[in-house]
Amino acid sequence: MRAQYQPPYPPVDEEEGRAISAVIDSVMGRSDVPQSELWPKIRLLPGTLKLYKEWHGADYIREKGFNTELADKEFGPGWLDE
Repeated sequence: MRAQYQPPYPPVDEEEGRAISAVIDSVMGRSDVPQSELWPKIRLLPGTLKLYKEWHGADYIREKGFNTELADKEFGPGWLDE
């Protein structure tokens, strides 16, 4: 019998799912909700944030208000300033 797959990150809850859909609608011009209100509700994967930091710098992540909860757990609380 196979072991049940355990995703490496917590599943998306209903509120986060709605925020993801709203960001997609905003990007496609179908919503008036500013993305700056939506990004804090979405936990981006640590690898994504690490790339954003390499490409744009730590201030970009702060200015956009990205949720760094998962990256803080994986890389440690001071990763953004290193």
